[in-house]
Amino acid sequence: MSITISLRLDEELVNQLEDIAQITNCSKSHLIREAVEQYVAEYDHQIALDRLNDVHDEIISSKQMKGLLANES
Repeated sequence: MSITISLRLDEELVNQLEDIAQITNCSKSHLIREAVEQYVAEYDHQIALDRLNDVHDEIISSKQMKGLLANES
């Protein structure tokens, strides 16, 4: 299911988006959707990297993780 949203963009950005849409023969909606999907994917990766580099974030073994997940059921 898709949901319609609206957003405001600066005129210069809209002009650039229209140029890209024309060059690529894609709709502006398609380009915006792809950009948001890419941002979300990169955001998830950034969270993982931040946690990996956090010296205060406890690292546990896979055995401990399996035990924790088994206890959630």
